[in-house]
Amino acid sequence: LSYVTDCTNAQDDYWRNRIRHHVIPQLKTLNPSFLTTMNQNMAHLGQVMEVFNAQVEKFRAQSVKETDDEVRIDGKGLASETVAEPFLYEIMAPMGFSPRAIGDVARCATEGRVGRVFFADGGARALVDRSGIIIQKKCAAEAVREIAVGTLPYEAEEPLGISITERPIAEGFVMSRDPKVMHIDAGKVPLPLTIRRWRQGDVFRPLGMKGFKKLSDFFVDSKMSIIEKEEAWVLECPEGIVCIIGRRIDDRFKIGKDTERVMEVKMM
Repeated sequence: LSYVTDCTNAQDDYWRNRIRHHVIPQLKTLNPSFLTTMNQNMAHLGQVMEVFNAQVEKFRAQSVKETDDEVRIDGKGLASETVAEPFLYEIMAPMGFSPRAIGDVARCATEGRVGRVFFADGGARALVDRSGIIIQKKCAAEAVREIAVGTLPYEAEEPLGISITERPIAEGFVMSRDPKVMHIDAGKVPLPLTIRRWRQGDVFRPLGMKGFKKLSDFFVDSKMSIIEKEEAWVLECPEGIVCIIGRRIDDRFKIGKDTERVMEVKMM
């Protein structure tokens, strides 16, 4: 191939050419070894970047948990870093968070100002929580907020994975200790059922309590984050809220010595 000269290199129409033709000659006049020094600096900065990238990967491995939907950054791991903002930038900038928002998140996290929410242009949002930072990758508008269940068994994957079944209670039956698998006295729960998002003003009687309690107060006592509150679903029957799905059943619908049939509410 023959040597070809790009004619635009001789023109000052582009910033790179203005720097090459006018700025660099002036700098070489002030410092004849300018180009040598700059090459050395660039090599040094490249080495520094390699060290920093290694530290970022170490931080990811130790303090960051990522799923398809969210990223959780451990508060203790973040606090152990001398300067938190550069690490947060490497994690949050690719999601669309601006440098200013990342700086604000870093300050709130290190100063213990929990409950603050920050948004990215691409639809992600970051919550500064007691445990650290929770980042939802995508906050799309939710189309379905209420589902009617007329018969059992019932199973669905969207908008939440759940199955509701009913069966006779077996001898030696043992209730689940896993909140994602709830056992309820089916005889106390008339159909139809409704699966819905919780609303301000909702009340229920938490298992083990005699009095009613607002769900909002229950969430505060349970130290649930803003995101966890927004994602809470309840199972309701004509008699009231049967349970906060995956959290707590209502004491009125618990299994007792006279229970004949068990309703199982299972998160999948």
